[in-house]
Amino acid sequence: MTASNTVSRPTAGIWPGMLLALFVISAVIAALTPPFSAPDEFDHIQRAYMIGQGQLLLHSVHGSPSGGAVDTGMLEFMDVFGALPHHKDQKISATELARAGAIRWAGKDTFVAPAPTAYYFPALYAPEAVALSVSKGLGLSVSSSYQLARLAALVSCILLLSLACRIYPPPAAMLAILALPMNLFLVASPTLDGMATSVAALCLATFMRLSTERGAAPRWVFWTFAASLFLLATCRANAAPFLLLAFAVWWFLRDRRSMVVAVALSVLVVTWTLLTIRTTVYPPGPHSIDHGMRLASYLIHPFSFFEKLYATLANPDMRGFYFSSFIGTLGWLDTSLSASTYAIFGVLLLIAAAFSFSPDDNREQRTARVLLVICAIGMVLMTYLAMLVQWTAGDSPIIRGVQGRYFTIPALALAFAIGAGRTDRFSALNRVAIGAAAVILLIATFVTPQALAARYLTQDMPAGDALRPALVLTPQLSKGGSLAVMLSAEQAAQPAELSSIDVGFGRGGLIPSGNAELRAWTRDGQVTLRPFVLSSLADNQYYHFALEGKRYVGMEIVSSDGDGVGIWNVRLGDAVQMACVVATDTSGHTTTTTGCPAGVAR
Repeated sequence: MTASNTVSRPTAGIWPGMLLALFVISAVIAALTPPFSAPDEFDHIQRAYMIGQGQLLLHSVHGSPSGGAVDTGMLEFMDVFGALPHHKDQKISATELARAGAIRWAGKDTFVAPAPTAYYFPALYAPEAVALSVSKGLGLSVSSSYQLARLAALVSCILLLSLACRIYPPPAAMLAILALPMNLFLVASPTLDGMATSVAALCLATFMRLSTERGAAPRWVFWTFAASLFLLATCRANAAPFLLLAFAVWWFLRDRRSMVVAVALSVLVVTWTLLTIRTTVYPPGPHSIDHGMRLASYLIHPFSFFEKLYATLANPDMRGFYFSSFIGTLGWLDTSLSASTYAIFGVLLLIAAAFSFSPDDNREQRTARVLLVICAIGMVLMTYLAMLVQWTAGDSPIIRGVQGRYFTIPALALAFAIGAGRTDRFSALNRVAIGAAAVILLIATFVTPQALAARYLTQDMPAGDALRPALVLTPQLSKGGSLAVMLSAEQAAQPAELSSIDVGFGRGGLIPSGNAELRAWTRDGQVTLRPFVLSSLADNQYYHFALEGKRYVGMEIVSSDGDGVGIWNVRLGDAVQMACVVATDTSGHTTTTTGCPAGVAR
């Protein structure tokens, strides 16, 4: 086959400025955001440190959850920020930042278990790993090392995106997606999300270049495609459908090399996946399920999967959550933008997508674009299946655990599918799409730093209001449901060894019945279970649970077959701070939640 001409697009002259602006804005966001403010960032930094010290794979010690050795100075640094996740009202003070900045590398390691990161191929952690390793060797503080790791991740993302745009001028819709607050925030965080998105963009760009020029494309473009596809599929299990692109490239090139590479990529990805599944020990927790049996059940009965998928997508609350968390629900999903801002971003995205549409040059490119749509749909379906198998409780009517940010890579694939053809006859329309992307970036420049500053640095309530706590009762426990026992920020950040805990319960006028249990877990995944009979609870009084003297960081009340009680919480201003508990450590010291009386009756 003969090669077609290289695509010419108005975006060819726009993307350098857009990526430069993206870099500057993300750097500002990084400066405003405290460490460990992105989802699962604690685990990702621990894994990057291990890789920098030469430990590429996690391992289990005597059946413990898989992990590795991390410097205790890093763990001390992490503890300073341990109260930020899931506590929307928790701010970071100048005193805490100064304390964190003074922490040094200890030179002594301890075993930790970031087991959820086991599947991710080590190469994508290379920027953070090198930065942490070099900065530790230079004797820099842990804080400075962390900031260098964050900067290394940001620079790497921008370089990968720049390479992608040089290989194949990006559709305006792709630039619009990258400019959203969610992606600006994740690119500024030393997690795997920004790197995965950048590698996906590189994979898609090289694929479109090969589908356009075919045999005339430089050899290095093919190998860049193969490498980026491997990295994408080994850091996102739900991206397995994108392996179809390797076989499409063989169809375009019709040579033995591309066929061998397509088969080799598939074998390597499957081998890596099976290796991590067989060698990883995950910690027990509230969502411990026999994943293998559940997956087999849904594969044998696929209609049950699609029934739950339909129920999930038909739920207006879930659709709203997907939309907002795709645009930008920042932090640990606790920092939202205004409803009008989400609406504006949604309209601008639709404009960018609609006006970036371009026709097909030839049959091969039409095939390539259809394949991108298939891969995007396949990745979305695998995302829901994975969350149904791994995360959703068996009696849940909908699929839990899916977030809008999980749709970023499928959205990039759709952006290339609709806007990767000729644009010479549609240049005026394409300029409208570029303008929409630029406006998204302009608005995001203002609203994203403001939202993060308000979340982490600004007091949400007058100081006088913060001093007036109020007691509130949680919603009643339902059969098969659970209630979180929100521990203090101190216990979450620097957990004490607890020998017992007394939890304040209230009936709310109901008569409780049935059975439940207290589940308490440590940071490394150890779980303590304490079953009890709900009818034994006295109204508006504490109930005593003996524990095992471990450093617990989380607790919840889980119903076996009971219902009819709530947990008393102390509220400061408009935010629920923590549960009314009396915690006793192994030295006999007792701490009662501030604002809760010895008996919680009002």
